[in-house]
Amino acid sequence: MAESVTGVTILVNPPVTSEELYEFYRENAICEEGYPRDLAAVVLRESTVIVAAYRGRKLVAFGRAMFDGREAQVVEFCVARDVQGGELRFQNGSLIERDDLGIGHATARVLLEELWRRGAQFVATYIVEGSEEPFYAALGFQDNPGHRVFIIDRRPYVGGRETSGG
Repeated sequence: MAESVTGVTILVNPPVTSEELYEFYRENAICEEGYPRDLAAVVLRESTVIVAAYRGRKLVAFGRAMFDGREAQVVEFCVARDVQGGELRFQNGSLIERDDLGIGHATARVLLEELWRRGAQFVATYIVEGSEEPFYAALGFQDNPGHRVFIIDRRPYVGGRETSGG
């Protein structure tokens, strides 16, 4: 599936290279300090669905999801800072603060349509409170009252967040 929006081509499961993805992460302040370059190859290999948006040959949006045949988790969705538009509070491409050109919404719609096509009945994602609510609400996501997210975070570059028993 390919879709063209605002001079951007959006592809499902395209041949993104680990070098291309890592450079996108680096240019948009997506990788935390200490993020290993080879992890980009792992997420490309292990994700169920990947979408990538290109302006010409340049990667400008990237999303990926895990899917088990019924439920899906959007585990990453990023839009290049220079195409989000306007002033960005956090200056991090992994936060969708703005989407003035509609590239983020178009790319996310392609990801969701692919998940629906595969039979997804429930799709969840994590958002950053106080920043991303308007973007995800416009796509149809909503708060899930009464549910909390529990995590064990073993990423070496985060530090100090792992809970006991993990």
